[in-house]
Amino acid sequence: MKFRNSVFATVLVLFSAPLHCVAQESNADYTDSHKAVGGFSAMLMITSDKDWQEKWYTPESTVPKFTTTDSVSVGQTIVILPFFANPALGKDGIPKIRCDIRMTKPDGSVGTNQKDVLCFPPVKLPKPQNVQITNMAIMFQAEDSDPKGRWSVEVTIHDLIGHRELPLKKTFTVK
Repeated sequence: MKFRNSVFATVLVLFSAPLHCVAQESNADYTDSHKAVGGFSAMLMITSDKDWQEKWYTPESTVPKFTTTDSVSVGQTIVILPFFANPALGKDGIPKIRCDIRMTKPDGSVGTNQKDVLCFPPVKLPKPQNVQITNMAIMFQAEDSDPKGRWSVEVTIHDLIGHRELPLKKTFTVK
């Protein structure tokens, strides 16, 4: 397994479509990978798109479309993308977002476990209700030596100013 926690460019290009969970009134539609609390919302997505950055960094009027997947074959790479919207802001208009990440192999052993990672740059958000992407893209390349079966990735996004956290979970299968 080649596992890389990529911190990509912190230039913020936002798009105007809020996460579906921001607009929803009921928790009934939430899933392990899509949650909200007190207006703060987050989503975890797995994509096979090699050009995911080009799809994300577009004008605000363009809503990116990602190809999602729940499996990866040996030699292929997937990218796990954490998103959030509507964080609480400090008096300076800047959110404080931290993330925990844990990846678990099919046998239950832990592949990675990182806590309290700065996963969003300290910048002003002119439209905090817009979807933001964390700067923690998790790239996973399946190798022959990787255990085949269902892996799980858990990301908890912490809104430190709003005293809120959203634990997200997504699984994928290594074939």
